Amino acid sequence: MSRTNEQSTQARKARNACARKLRRLGYKFPKKTVRDFDVVAAIHRITGWARPGRGESVGYMQRYASMPEGQPTPSRQHDALHAPEYRPDRWLRAAAERAAKAQHPLIHAVSRIPGAMQEAAA
Repeated sequence: MSRTNEQSTQARKARNACARKLRRLGYKFPKKTVRDFDVVAAIHRITGWARPGRGESVGYMQRYASMPEGQPTPSRQHDALHAPEYRPDRWLRAAAERAAKAQHPLIHAVSRIPGAMQEAAA
C-alpha cells in the first residue's frame, strides 16, 4: 500500500525533524540522505523503544521529534561506531592503578592503565 501525498509530506517532515534532532545530539548517519529505516534504527538504538510495526514508522518518528531535548540515557548515548574513545578521569585511573598493584595481575597487559603513573607522580 503506497502513501498518499499528505502521508508522504507528513513522513518527510517527521523524518527531517528526527534527523535534525539526532544530528544535533551528535549522531552521524552513514549517508547524506536519510531514509525512514535509518532514522527508526537510530531512535531505537538511542531510546531503546520497541521497533514500530509495519506502517507505524511515521508515528514513531513523530513521537521522538516531539520529545523534549535532553541527555540520552548513558548506556545508549553513542552509537558504537561513532563513540569517542573512553578516557577515564585521573582519579579513576589512579584508583585502577592502586587496585592493579594490590592484587596479583592475571594478565599483565590489562593490569596497567596507561597514563596513570605520570599523573600520580605529578
